[in-house]
Amino acid sequence: MLAFRIFVRAAYSLPPPTAALPCRSGGTKPRFMIILRGATRRFVNADAVVSAIERAGFQVVRMEPTSTAGMDAVAREVDACDVLVGAHGAGLTNMVFLRTGAVVVQVIPWGKMKPYGEGFFGAPAAHMGIRHVAYSVAAEESTLYDKYGKAHPVITDPDVFYRNGSNAKLYWQEQNIRLNTTRFAPTLETVKRMLRL
Repeated sequence: MLAFRIFVRAAYSLPPPTAALPCRSGGTKPRFMIILRGATRRFVNADAVVSAIERAGFQVVRMEPTSTAGMDAVAREVDACDVLVGAHGAGLTNMVFLRTGAVVVQVIPWGKMKPYGEGFFGAPAAHMGIRHVAYSVAAEESTLYDKYGKAHPVITDPDVFYRNGSNAKLYWQEQNIRLNTTRFAPTLETVKRMLRL
């Protein structure tokens, strides 16, 4: 994974991966990129999440992936950030454009998705020299809680849906996230400590 990250960065003519993090080289607030998914596993309270990140002392950059986005521009924008945050999904693969020591914050949706989060992004980040922080949403932060109610097996017993094979439909395709910014605040403090701010 490290060799792949070095190769990708070179292919897009980015600085060496060991170049100083932007927050250490420009004297500005650390740049925190938030990936705003458009369909599933999106933050339904994105403006509140952005405000909470700004209050924590970060400069926020919004990324709304589109099929027409030029990868050169995306690569440069991510390289200019110290932190990348997003819900579990393909947008987090942009972490290959982060510099060594940067932080990727993965918001893991409800429904026993921690192993996927670690396997898809946590372990690869570590192998690439990028720090990974996992934030697992509480049931109340999932729109499934609103849709099905707190007593429904979707909330109380996700194993049922893994056994019958409908877990992907429910937890990957139907679910969005209403991030509790108070509960998320300690994660932001962890990121600041990692960046030694």
